[in-house]
Amino acid sequence: MGVAFESPNALYPVILTLEPTPHLVLHTEGGNRYLPLMGKNYWTFGRSEDNTFVVKDRWMSRNHAMLQRMENGEFFLIDLGSRNGFLYQWSAGDNSSYPS
Repeated sequence: MGVAFESPNALYPVILTLEPTPHLVLHTEGGNRYLPLMGKNYWTFGRSEDNTFVVKDRWMSRNHAMLQRMENGEFFLIDLGSRNGFLYQWSAGDNSSYPS
């Protein structure tokens, strides 16, 4: 899908291609963060700077969880031994994996 934008001062129109990008929405007290899921087949979350997505929250462990995309397109959310677990689909996740 392309969208053309024209400016009276431009020599050529600008074409933007909008592609759907898989992403997570992280709901925090400071607002929503949109986390793109690109370039890898796994992403880690936690307070530590060595995570894919650093989340500075007192309830997050240093290395809290990992989201893994399988070859068949399914996603698994894996707790990495965090103290507080995680929530998904209105259910508490406690050291378990959850297929999409």
